[in-house]
Amino acid sequence: MALLALIILVCLLVLAGRSILAAARLLWGRALPRRRMNVLIGLLVVGVSLGLYLSVGCVWSSEHLRVFGFPLPWGAWQRSSGGQWFDYVSPWSILFPPINFVLWVGAAVAPITIGEWRRKRGPDLLKRTVHGEEAPKEDGPRGDNEQGGAG
Repeated sequence: MALLALIILVCLLVLAGRSILAAARLLWGRALPRRRMNVLIGLLVVGVSLGLYLSVGCVWSSEHLRVFGFPLPWGAWQRSSGGQWFDYVSPWSILFPPINFVLWVGAAVAPITIGEWRRKRGPDLLKRTVHGEEAPKEDGPRGDNEQGGAG
């Protein structure tokens, strides 16, 4: 079970990293229309804000327990009956805030990077082939093909 969780985490990190790199390419390439560029910048601001807060901030607090970091908690403090706080932090916890940050920023910019990818490659993705040949184009809403018959 732990191996499956690790594989899923690595896959999510790769996808988030690719999404961040695609967003950076879109941002510095300035190939986007102004409206989409503003949306991308807004999503980056939201992603960085969420990433910073949810990576190092206190995400859950009660009278006796405080947890820091989400989705991978890097630390937990528990108050004993004597009023002292005990920490549950391992040496591996140093890895969790950067991982959380990348996951949150990648999740925030994913919609626009996926949208731009589909917009640029959409016609290629939707081509259908029949026995190695391209299927006839559909012209009308009824599905009429180029010969005028129903397709």
